[in-house]
Amino acid sequence: MCNTGTGIRSGVGLRGTSIMPTAQLVLDVGNATFLATDEMKESVKENSREKVSREDRSTVGEQFVDDPRMTCRDVNVYYGDNHAIKNVSIDIGRNEVLAMIGPSGCGKSTFLRCLNRMNDTVDTCRVTGQMLLDDQDIYD
Repeated sequence: MCNTGTGIRSGVGLRGTSIMPTAQLVLDVGNATFLATDEMKESVKENSREKVSREDRSTVGEQFVDDPRMTCRDVNVYYGDNHAIKNVSIDIGRNEVLAMIGPSGCGKSTFLRCLNRMNDTVDTCRVTGQMLLDDQDIYD
């Protein structure tokens, strides 16, 4: 039987002298695979996340930090008449890793292009708002 990732694995187990089907929750952590205990299964059930509507665009984690390396406030990006990014405000802390996750076309790459000033090469692109690196505006 082959297992990849975390999931339910069905198989056949021996109990006493009879053979009966079993279902086991299998957890893959690094290079090790664990069979979950009943207590672990309950914990997984209790900590399961509810599905969130795609229309819910709330931020996960802290949007602002005490000592940011980069500060973005009310950033808007336009490609001609197309308003690609709307009012993004976020801090990126020193030695911090930022992950942006979202569907295709939601503005992840456009925002990164703003941080690197790569949109400067696009004639129809206009960026508004404030983007500071070490308290200096990167667009000045």
